[in-house]
Amino acid sequence: MTQPLQLRLYPSPVGMYLTVYGRLDGTTAGQLGSLVGTALDEMGTGRLSIDLSRTDAIDLAAIRALSGYQAEARSRGIALTVVNAPGPVRNALHACRADDLLTPPAAETAQPAVAGTAGRRRVLRPACVRRPDPAAATRAVGRRHRR
Repeated sequence: MTQPLQLRLYPSPVGMYLTVYGRLDGTTAGQLGSLVGTALDEMGTGRLSIDLSRTDAIDLAAIRALSGYQAEARSRGIALTVVNAPGPVRNALHACRADDLLTPPAAETAQPAVAGTAGRRRVLRPACVRRPDPAAATRAVGRRHRR
């Protein structure tokens, strides 16, 4: 039997800080959600950091819940991020393509992304990145050898 989820919410110099102890899954995500909701209601703007360093495991339901909490916080002008995630939790977030939970707002790129297409999938890449022209590379190599 696993330990019950323990949560600790407290103010920090950079905003509110929520530490999660135990297993974060579909059965405990509601408990986390009620505390996150309380924190969001109390805050006007700022940052809510969810510290998962003492989290044993996380499942898909909890990751979806965290993404929903992040969207709600963003709509209120609050930055919600996950910090100090241990390796297995970080890998689970990455596998579920929820890496944006780990990215702090200050680390987001300032450059706009351009939409390109690769097959049927839509691919975003920074505006400054261009694919090299293979023909230009061979022309340049050929010119170097001429005298």
